[in-house]
Amino acid sequence: MKEPRRSHKVFVACDRCKKKKRKCDGKHPCGRCRSANTLCLYDENRLAQYQESNIDPAVLKTILDLKYQNERISSTLSETRRLLELKEREITRIRTLCKQQQQQIRLLNSLQKQQGKLFTNPQTLRNESNDTQMSARTIFATAITKMLYHGKNSDSEYVGSFAIVSISKSIRNLLGAREETCNTPLFLDVEGQYLGAAPKDVELSFLENFISVSHNRYFILEKGKLKDTFNLPVSERSHWQHFYLNMALGIGCRLVPVHRVSTYQAPEYYFRDAMKHLANSELDSLKEIQACALIAIFVGKCPKSYFYLSSWELAGIAMRKLIQYGYHRRRYVTEKNALRYEFIKRLFWSVYNYEKVLSLSLGRPSSINEEFIDIPLPVSIEISDHPDEEEIALLYKIQKMQQEGVKFDQPITQITSFIETSAIRQIESRTNLLFYSVNSFVPSADSFDLIMQSIENWHTKLPQRTEFERTMKGLESYDYLELLYHRAKLLVLLPKIMFCDSKERVSLLRLACISANGICNSYMGMYRDSVLVFSVFALHTAFLAGITMVYYVRLNGYPKFLELGSSMKSCSDLLEIFAKRGPECKVYRNIFDTLWGLVGSNSQNKKSLESTAEKRDSESTFSSGKYKGSGDTVISDWEFNEDFWKQVMLDINK
Repeated sequence: MKEPRRSHKVFVACDRCKKKKRKCDGKHPCGRCRSANTLCLYDENRLAQYQESNIDPAVLKTILDLKYQNERISSTLSETRRLLELKEREITRIRTLCKQQQQQIRLLNSLQKQQGKLFTNPQTLRNESNDTQMSARTIFATAITKMLYHGKNSDSEYVGSFAIVSISKSIRNLLGAREETCNTPLFLDVEGQYLGAAPKDVELSFLENFISVSHNRYFILEKGKLKDTFNLPVSERSHWQHFYLNMALGIGCRLVPVHRVSTYQAPEYYFRDAMKHLANSELDSLKEIQACALIAIFVGKCPKSYFYLSSWELAGIAMRKLIQYGYHRRRYVTEKNALRYEFIKRLFWSVYNYEKVLSLSLGRPSSINEEFIDIPLPVSIEISDHPDEEEIALLYKIQKMQQEGVKFDQPITQITSFIETSAIRQIESRTNLLFYSVNSFVPSADSFDLIMQSIENWHTKLPQRTEFERTMKGLESYDYLELLYHRAKLLVLLPKIMFCDSKERVSLLRLACISANGICNSYMGMYRDSVLVFSVFALHTAFLAGITMVYYVRLNGYPKFLELGSSMKSCSDLLEIFAKRGPECKVYRNIFDTLWGLVGSNSQNKKSLESTAEKRDSESTFSSGKYKGSGDTVISDWEFNEDFWKQVMLDINK
């Protein structure tokens, strides 16, 4: 008896799932396309290959007809949405013009009444005066905004010599790397974004990112108040609470660790909402500083931001407001003001740290020198979300000891990394003054050797790794402290290498290579601990570390190539991770990989020649013409010779 034929279901992946290499359920539309509200298409040629699987031709025809109808409906829907967006923009523009006309009419009427002396009573005079002042404020604010807006002239902004950005870009230019267009940072997985606010559980993850990463670096907000505001109903939040919560969520969704970059949310929604509420918030001195600092951090996480002030400018405004209200000065501590005083200390050093790292990166002067600061560093004590009287009394006791100059050992807490960061920033500011100051002819009590010794002293006083990791239990990576140490050394060594002669450069280059090796290993340690987030400063630091190691191998041959191979691989991996953030990052990844391939190839050739006893001049071995690496970057070996650092110095001083 002939066995009845079995019906087979066709599980052909749709075009979108096939391209993304994801499992497709074969439906039309499939589950993934339906959840993403995306057009689901099937390639007819691939469907034809499954004709032999006993599909009823009528069913197949019905599927194709439905697909065609779905395409037409989707196309019509997209066009309708586009027209609606255009209409909304036109309505918004008309409303704006109406408001401007109303303001102009009010101003004109006010001027006419003043000319004709038509005021009838003092109250009328006050009302019309207020209208005039409001119009004047609007005109003034518009003029200031236009002046400060970063448009085409932003490329001509000053970046100081020996700044980390200057050195990186000079190396890129000298090695003939192709300039790539820098667009607004890409959000890598469009279907993972939300048109409005994200679901509550997703926003909670953004808030946790902010608290665990940004809050541990920059204590701008009080953690307890932030959590309480998040749990408040939306209708019960004040304008100020709406502002800082939206800023925390916007920063938090940009702080998704780099190994999960495909899941982060577009932050513009939160930023726009925050700005609306900021305009209606009543601000005291601390809130003004907090607002500037939060916007500075947000803009810093969006390098090509549309905001009209840069992160460096905003951090400078926050610092100047701290100085304006005297928050850079030591205060007499009492049990009543102990909690507020500790928050002010953390806020001041947060803004200080952020502005210093931006100044160091750009080679620009910061807003305040250390000679004007006498507010002490925060104490290493964790303050609960809602501290009780016992906690406040303990805090006051420790602050009192600090005020009286009593030496005491501070425990390891989540504040430890922040305190050590503040200490190393003060040393790095000396590097900034030593190499970036235009008055280099003025005798200085500081020197390269003193700064190096200060960095070593700071590193010696760090807690032991095992003790730190046992106490922190994964809340903070010890590799972050090691990164601070090696980065501080590299940033003072590179300018020194450019200034010195070839004999002194040999020993300095060895020290720089050790620091570069430590930087790459520390970054990879942070990556493994899921605390590595993208920043332009991290990109340039990793790139300079990689170039330093490659140059060291270039001069010292095959043994060093083997010794540093693992660290250079880590550097390449780091730059590959960062390259996912935008075209600018890919340029530096391509340069490094090309140089690494060039030096590695030449080092192996040299080893091969020496092993066969074919003695040749080492320089002729390296002079192998040009090498084409990743990203079509072509580099000549003569461009990476012993005079390389001198060429970099000449280029950045043009």
